Amino acid sequence: MPARMKDVAERAGVSTQTVSRVLRGQRWVAPQTAARVRQASQELGYHGNEVAGALKRGRTRTLGLLFPLLTMPIWSDVAEGAEELAHECGYSLLLCDTGHYIEKEAISLSLLLSQRVAGIVYVEPRCRPLTHPACAALVSSNLPVVIIGAQTDDLPYTHLRTDDERAGYVAVRHLLDLGVRSIQVVANGQPYAASEQCLTLATHVQDRIDGALRALQESM
Repeated sequence: MPARMKDVAERAGVSTQTVSRVLRGQRWVAPQTAARVRQASQELGYHGNEVAGALKRGRTRTLGLLFPLLTMPIWSDVAEGAEELAHECGYSLLLCDTGHYIEKEAISLSLLLSQRVAGIVYVEPRCRPLTHPACAALVSSNLPVVIIGAQTDDLPYTHLRTDDERAGYVAVRHLLDLGVRSIQVVANGQPYAASEQCLTLATHVQDRIDGALRALQESM
């Protein structure tokens, strides 16, 4: 008969909750206690059943990370930090790279929901509840979600975003402090001139330009 968590707890002289914490990699268990649990688990040949645990809890100990393009350095850094913190807290991370394809984004949302993830970090979402059933299912699921990107009223979650105006200001301010006096601002791959009216710039790009112009005006 396969060993049970209860058997490991009895041999290690701890509760089943402590066994669960140790095997999930959580850090708030005394090192000596954790060592006893791991030794007992090894001696009994015990392997936790994540599927059974997920059915009991309704969710796995897996977090979803949904990106538009993981090869971008900024997002790979975010993924590295998220994976490290998730591991420290006893969670694994399921990465979904949409490649900027909205259809793939919707499919990835459905995948994460079907995998019963415990929460999702959703980067620069383009799917919307009114137009994409997977996004509507996400909102109705009450799953914990953090959005990285601009605030959107139809996604009722905590949003994290860069202060783009300040980013543009700090970048140009740094160049000015180094003595640079000829500065070119590039927006969406095209040089930007303050005399031109660019009505099609994305909001975050325009914010960066506004910050850059503010730094230049202060230096005059």
